[in-house]
Parts: sequence; structure tokens; C-alpha cells
Amino acid sequence: MLDTQLEETLRKRLQGALPGNLAHEKMRAQIIHEDAARKPFQLSPKEGAVLILLYPDEHASDWKFPLIQRPPYDGVHGGQISFPGGKKEHMDRDLLQTALRETYEEIGVSDSSIKIIGKLSKLDVAASNHVVLPVIGFMDQKPIFTPHPYEVAEIIEISLIDLFKKNVIKEKHLQTRGVTLRAPYYDVDDHFIWGATAMMLNELVTLIKS
Repeated sequence: MLDTQLEETLRKRLQGALPGNLAHEKMRAQIIHEDAARKPFQLSPKEGAVLILLYPDEHASDWKFPLIQRPPYDGVHGGQISFPGGKKEHMDRDLLQTALRETYEEIGVSDSSIKIIGKLSKLDVAASNHVVLPVIGFMDQKPIFTPHPYEVAEIIEISLIDLFKKNVIKEKHLQTRGVTLRAPYYDVDDHFIWGATAMMLNELVTLIKS
């Protein structure tokens, strides 16, 4: 499962039916209480993309990928852990370019060394009114990271095999912006990975297991 054939295995499975919503729902946070009713967004959702960048572990027979810790700020995703990525800009010809551009801007990895093999299901991120496309890429060796000084507080390298360990998925209640949530999350090395990032990860895990 987690061997040198992963790239080819995923490439083939990405061409078939994706687990999509079924995988997403397992990790979707549920609202328990709201201090006040939220007003629906008046505008259509914006498009965005993220990159799941897999590369071989230098010391083990495993694959790793980077997540970024956002710095704290007064916004929906302030302080959260996410994939490198962001909203589509007018100069981007498509969402693939969005994912690659944002990855270079945020963690300093050039698209010249990345092999794109496909994409997962688009995900509606209601909290920020975005529809996000996860793109999957591979590298032959660990990249040299250069985190953006203002957009990235920390780069977190995650071992793919850790997502398959028993009891890696947990649940807790949390409060954010006047809302109390029951949030499933991945607990990897004490990192709290939840929300859209966890939903995308669960689709990847489900696809690999299939």
C-alpha cells in the first residue's frame, strides 16, 4: 500500500470513481450551538485549489507531505493547519496553476520538480464561501522548503502511514467565531488536523485503501 508503487496506484484510481462526499462526511464538523444565526453568503463561492505534495521519506519506507500552520489572524482559517494553496487569481489559467502557484508562494517549491498525477473531488468550504480542488503531485526527493514569512508560521511534515494507524481519528468539541462544533480530526504527532483539510485527507486515505 505505502510503497514505491503508490504513485502509479493513485494515478490509476484517480481516473475512476472517487469516494468524494462519502469520505468528506466522515470528517465534517457538525454545529452544536450558534450564538446567533449566520447570514448566508450573498455571492457565489470563489474557486480555490490546494496541493497534496507527496515525496519519499529519507529514513523510512514511507511517503510524506507538507502541511502549513497558518499564523493567527482575525479570519476563518487563522491559526489552522492546511495544505499549501489558496484562491484562484485572474492570471491563473486553471486550478492546477492555482495550486502550483500558491505552493511556490507559500512553501517555496517550484512546479518544475512536481509531477501532477490527478485530483480529488472538489470540496465546498462553507465557512469561507470557497469551492476547493485538491490536486495531487509527487516529487522524487524531499523538497527544500522556504516558508513565506507572513503566510506560514510553520511547515509540518506528515508521514502518510500515520494516517492509517488505529485511533488516529478522534473527536472533540471546539468553539470558533461564536459557533460550538463537534469536530472529527486527525491527531498526528499532537497536531490537530480538522475541517476541510481532514476531509480531503480522508478522501485520499479512502482512495488508497480501496
